[in-house]
Amino acid sequence: MSGIVGLLIGLFCGALIYAISMVLKDKWRLCIFLVIITGWLSMGLFTGGCHEIEEVTGETPYAWKIEGDFWSKKKFPMALVKPFGYTNSPTILWLVCLPVWAIIVVALHIIKYQKVKKNNEKEAAEIVAAKV
Repeated sequence: MSGIVGLLIGLFCGALIYAISMVLKDKWRLCIFLVIITGWLSMGLFTGGCHEIEEVTGETPYAWKIEGDFWSKKKFPMALVKPFGYTNSPTILWLVCLPVWAIIVVALHIIKYQKVKKNNEKEAAEIVAAKV
């Protein structure tokens, strides 16, 4: 059942992104939004994976713990944001992994942006040189 729900959500999100890209004139805004969502999801999944390894090998101390069923990462509605890195009881490892991964993600995007910009300038110069 969860596979079918996941497939339907994926199809809906894909159709929504396609429809928005057809409406927007400035597609860069959609790209930036999707990069932020994807980067945020990767940070959450990375820290979640590190925490799973931590549970097997021995947990570091908890920084704090928020009590209450509403705030539990295993119950609705907060379980919906768990893939994005939410936890009601972060450990020290979690608190270190999240910002470190965020820095890595941002640095890689900056490096990629600079390389693409440099390649575009080089191609533009080659086109101008070919016309002359």
